Amino acid sequence: FGGINLEDIKSPECFEIEETLERELDIPVFHDDQHGTAIVVTAALINALRVVGKKMEDVHIVLNGPGAAGTAIIKMLMTAGAKDIIAVDQFGTLYKGCNSAEAHKNWLGEVTNPRQIKGGLKEALEGADVFIGVSKPGILTTELCRTMNKDAIVFAMANPTPEIIARRGQGRRRPRHGHRPQRLPESGQQRPLLPRPLQGRSERPRPRHQRQDRSWPPPTPSLTSSPT
Repeated sequence: FGGINLEDIKSPECFEIEETLERELDIPVFHDDQHGTAIVVTAALINALRVVGKKMEDVHIVLNGPGAAGTAIIKMLMTAGAKDIIAVDQFGTLYKGCNSAEAHKNWLGEVTNPRQIKGGLKEALEGADVFIGVSKPGILTTELCRTMNKDAIVFAMANPTPEIIARRGQGRRRPRHGHRPQRLPESGQQRPLLPRPLQGRSERPRPRHQRQDRSWPPPTPSLTSSPT
């Protein structure tokens, strides 16, 4: 095989399986739910920030649902320059010493939430520039959107029903800059398979050294310019 693509494996098992495969094999290992989603979301956010005139290193980002996809998104956003990210699970914000039963959430508590904000989604979203949802339907309300910063960006991607329906989220003040494609899918779904890196790899030798999360590159200009 030229590579392995993992699909629909929940956390934390997906992290353990991926680490084992990368340790034992000398071919690429790609987890669609983690890496594909992270690449697409990071590319979309890079473009959205250009529209509203903000920089990745300056914005306050809230991610709701730090599972397989959410954790990978946070890792890639940090690589792309994000410095102020708060992860929120069903129990509230993750912070240093949050003592979660899941190891990856304790790690997130150590490397995110620089202001150590404690509470729930409401507390995390106050003054936020970006909301990224990979959680459950209806958790984001119009009232919560109104507490976000000017020109806020919302990625509601819970599958199959998003955290908020697009037209409901528009109840807050109109952004200074805006862009809407001719067809705006209300499901909020993205295409995580678009950046799959395994194609064409079977002809090339693969060293035993595998990709390390800390060195994830941000999406290339060719992907950020894609309309999909």
